[in-house]
Amino acid sequence: MKRLFQIFSLTVLTLTLTACQEMKQGEFGVVYSDLPTFLGGGLKDKVVEPGEREVVFPWEELYRVDTTRRSISWGGKGEGSDTQVTDFVETRTLDGNEVDLAITVLYKVDQARLQHVIQRVGTTDESIRRLVASVARADIRTHMNALHTKDFFSPEKRREAVEQVKRALSTRLGPEGIIIDDVIYNDHRFERRLGDGTVDRSYQEQIDRTQAINQETEQEGKKVATVVEKKRGTFNEAQARVNRIVEQATGFKRQEELLGDAYLASKKNEAEQIRAVGLAEVEGLQKQIEAMKGPGGRALLRQAIAKELISKNPQFVVINPSGGKGGVELNRLDTNELIRQSGLFAVAGELSREMAKPVEKGPEGDAAPAKTP
Repeated sequence: MKRLFQIFSLTVLTLTLTACQEMKQGEFGVVYSDLPTFLGGGLKDKVVEPGEREVVFPWEELYRVDTTRRSISWGGKGEGSDTQVTDFVETRTLDGNEVDLAITVLYKVDQARLQHVIQRVGTTDESIRRLVASVARADIRTHMNALHTKDFFSPEKRREAVEQVKRALSTRLGPEGIIIDDVIYNDHRFERRLGDGTVDRSYQEQIDRTQAINQETEQEGKKVATVVEKKRGTFNEAQARVNRIVEQATGFKRQEELLGDAYLASKKNEAEQIRAVGLAEVEGLQKQIEAMKGPGGRALLRQAIAKELISKNPQFVVINPSGGKGGVELNRLDTNELIRQSGLFAVAGELSREMAKPVEKGPEGDAAPAKTP
């Protein structure tokens, strides 16, 4: 009876001390049993995921590990590996100047290798943090002190060095189940720690003054560039106006040239027409002259005179007397009387006879001139 009471008491005590623990968001856990191996002691294979509840007996312990992204930053108080002071990563440049670096390392625990992390790295978040901080500080010093002083003012050179730090951390901590997400460069200071604990900032102050002068110079350069750009805009506007005026003048010139060419062409056509008419008239006159030179020229002349006199129907004729007085007498004569006195009736008769004769064709088919008696 006493034996049963002891067993019952032990069972009640065990149940009283047994706890049911729940995992928080982002936490993964593994139960460790503090029993001999043959009784199932050691680290269990089961991984307790976020939101699950696990019964933990008095001889067991639940190791919790935060697998969300975490960070370690140097350069501000409470952010580095020593949370009580303003902690920088101290190193030297390749040419010997001491430099303090403000850098942030982002890391997280690999969920797939949680048991390895608990066995080989640490059982708490703080122990894992200390390992990452130690390795990161060493790699930062190793790869950042490969830069010269001037290289710290070159973003490209700094970025290359930071990438080397990230690769080195991934190579060393990746096999231990710690993933390095990123290494961020924040700032640097050229300061020297003296033996009495003070800090010599003279070199950094000189750099700050130089940077201030450079910034002022850059600002002045931007102002000059702004003025130059404004003047360039004004020049472009004036040039555009000049170009428009030139284009207008060129257009007017082109129009006037076209009008002049058209006017010249029309006048040339008129001149060609006048020339053609003149040549035709000349050719007609030449033919008339040739006809007048022929045998019928005298008859044609008489015929023309007769026609002209008849068409005009003159009432007055000026006759130069043959008396030799040198005067000019104006005699009123009738047309018939004038024709009779001049013997033009004979001419008229000859004209009638000539007109009554049939027209003889020449060798070219043209009408042959009439023959004079």
